[in-house]
Amino acid sequence: FEAPRLFEYTVPDAIEVSIVGASHIDFMDSIIGLTHVAPYVCPPGSAEPQDVRDIPARYMIAWFTYYLKGDDSLEGYFNGLESQ
Repeated sequence: FEAPRLFEYTVPDAIEVSIVGASHIDFMDSIIGLTHVAPYVCPPGSAEPQDVRDIPARYMIAWFTYYLKGDDSLEGYFNGLESQ
């Protein structure tokens, strides 16, 4: 069984960010069930935990700044060199 990719059901202007070395739950500060089920279902990845938290924050701040505030100064984080 392979779960459907939720991104395929989104509408523009959505972005998908893949973090090399991160698992499905690494970006969360407090993982529900961390001591019970979560580590067996989605074990931690090899990426540095702080990097995994920082990268989504950068994308979210840039996206909100661009689409909600109309300020394109951070657009490069999701549509430019910084996004690479």
